[in-house]
Amino acid sequence: MDHKVMGFLVEMKADIMIRLDAMQNRLENVELDTKEMNTHMSQTNQRLEFIDNRLDGIGGQFEMMTSQKIEQTRKTEEDLTFVISKVANLEREVYHLKKQQ
Repeated sequence: MDHKVMGFLVEMKADIMIRLDAMQNRLENVELDTKEMNTHMSQTNQRLEFIDNRLDGIGGQFEMMTSQKIEQTRKTEEDLTFVISKVANLEREVYHLKKQQ
């Protein structure tokens, strides 16, 4: 082969090797970026799971408090009904006692 062609092929090979090395470096950087993104996504997922668990806990507490308030309200209504009934009965008795005197 001609020396010019051989020189050209050697230069081409060297250029291709340089470009290949650059591509490999870029690929390694992409792999590192991907690993970093996966780490960030994993951390984000953990935080979201923590938030979900807290929200579930808050929802459960709210539900429990609401049910307790409803029960307390029901008991208070029963107590008020009882007291009103007792007061009415006592007023009747007082009226009858005063009427008898």
